[in-house]
Amino acid sequence: MVKFGNTRSCGCLMREQSPLNFHNEGHRAYAEDPEYANRTSLLYFVEVAQTCEKIGIAFDLEKRSRGDYTEVWWTKEMPRALCWAVEQVALHLTKEFAAMDLPKELCVGGVTEFRQGLEIDDTIDLLEELSEEATELGWRIFYDKYLL
Repeated sequence: MVKFGNTRSCGCLMREQSPLNFHNEGHRAYAEDPEYANRTSLLYFVEVAQTCEKIGIAFDLEKRSRGDYTEVWWTKEMPRALCWAVEQVALHLTKEFAAMDLPKELCVGGVTEFRQGLEIDDTIDLLEELSEEATELGWRIFYDKYLL
């Protein structure tokens, strides 16, 4: 297959490039790759399949949604590391609203960002306040303040 040009590698190419295409979020990932940490992303708050709410981050909301986002209530564009820190703090502060008993089709990829019963306006206010504070403090100090 390689000789005739029907494939680009024996399988080693994917193993070699996989770490370049996947970034673990968090302190270490952002320290090792400042360009990734500063890449523009969206922090968002959406309704998923008219069933639950989701606080998340994405480079491209359309691709991320897989068509499941039935309402986009709020978005904010910020560097990736800031989005991640605000998302983590917001999820921590809303953990009592963690979604339970979701339809199986929504559970692809996990449900840790899903919530049920959040007040939309209050959550938007919270996300705005957290985003402002994270921008003022920087992502690392902000994250450490709330979660360490």
